[in-house]
Amino acid sequence: MNRISSIHRCISSIAALSLCGALGCEAESNIDGEDYDASTGIDSDTSEPDHEGSQANEGDVAIEPDVVAANWSLGWLEQGNTSATLSWDVNYPLPEDYKVCWKNASAGGSVCGANSFDVEVMWNSLGYSPSAGIMGVSLNGLVCGQSYKVRVKRSRTSYDTETFLMDCGCSDPCPSGGWYDGENCYMGSAPSGTQAFIWGGNYYCTPIGTNSCPLPGSYYDGANCFVMSVPAGVNPFISAGQHWYYSDCP
Repeated sequence: MNRISSIHRCISSIAALSLCGALGCEAESNIDGEDYDASTGIDSDTSEPDHEGSQANEGDVAIEPDVVAANWSLGWLEQGNTSATLSWDVNYPLPEDYKVCWKNASAGGSVCGANSFDVEVMWNSLGYSPSAGIMGVSLNGLVCGQSYKVRVKRSRTSYDTETFLMDCGCSDPCPSGGWYDGENCYMGSAPSGTQAFIWGGNYYCTPIGTNSCPLPGSYYDGANCFVMSVPAGVNPFISAGQHWYYSDCP
């Protein structure tokens, strides 16, 4: 009778294990008494684990589960000896949320573990150029001769990271006006339907129709639309047939 009972218990145990496997039962044990998801390796009560610093191939730059690398043409403009303007290409549509992070490149730890702030880019945001599609923000407390690793994240879906040297050798790359886009000095854009060009030391654009110059401040000179004079001592150029520029300082 005892042998029959043992067989029944054995059969019941096997049936229970088979049923559990079919239904996906939870294991009774856990790790350190916390709920644990073996498929992700994180506690279930941790909604947003910090994976930065976990990948050997990027040092302290690690890709979070929902974040991929991007290229937003990060730009760097020194403003004196203790601050710089960081710029990047903005993704549309707006508004869009970004997170800006930076640290001394020689320091360990996450790029976003030292200094960071959130930025909401809108059409009228201070530092945003709608015509160029570029956003600029100021980073302060920098030191000459030090390299800084900076990162811009967009809505926790993508990021771009670059390292810049604070050499303090060109504190004002656009001394003759314009807006520094990270590489050169942007002076403006020709209206839609016209083409920008340079002639006789001046910025011009073609008219619309016979003599219409829609850009505010421009005027028809008898042949084309005069926009402004090129600043003295700079190297002007046209980008993409639409944008007036000059080269930044050496």
